[in-house]
Amino acid sequence: MNVDHTISPRALPTYLRGIGLLLSGAYRFPKNRIHETVVIEDGRKFRIFKNAVRMDAGMPPVQGVFRVWFHSKTSAKFTMFYANFMIPFFLGMQGFRSKLWLINDETGDFGGIYEWTTEQDAERYANSFAMRLSRMRSVPGSFFGEFFSVDDPRAKAGRTAQGNNT
Repeated sequence: MNVDHTISPRALPTYLRGIGLLLSGAYRFPKNRIHETVVIEDGRKFRIFKNAVRMDAGMPPVQGVFRVWFHSKTSAKFTMFYANFMIPFFLGMQGFRSKLWLINDETGDFGGIYEWTTEQDAERYANSFAMRLSRMRSVPGSFFGEFFSVDDPRAKAGRTAQGNNT
């Protein structure tokens, strides 16, 4: 993954837009998948601990997926708490549709599965301020991000047949 390490001047406007979308009710945090197990293609198992979904039925179908895997420098409990403060950074980005927050309870590794309106939106997030913060908070060498089309077999893990996490 080719990542731009500069700090985007758009981070604050994106964050503020995300807060506005949160307050408007455009996103929900359904609990129906909490504690569900997601098995990825290498056999690792992750538990869903949070879910965010865009509530606009008129949006085009999801076309891009971004996944991230890392081991945090901080405790699992703190990392799960801190994740709440990062939410507006991706809610405010163009094309964001849904996210699953994941933890491997055996290893303490974290993951995230994001759905985006386009592959370009997924790639843009891969280079975002929020991802740079995640990389800085990760144990060196443990951070791995990947983006791809919903047609890629890796995109199936954790997603519903319709392509969103509702």
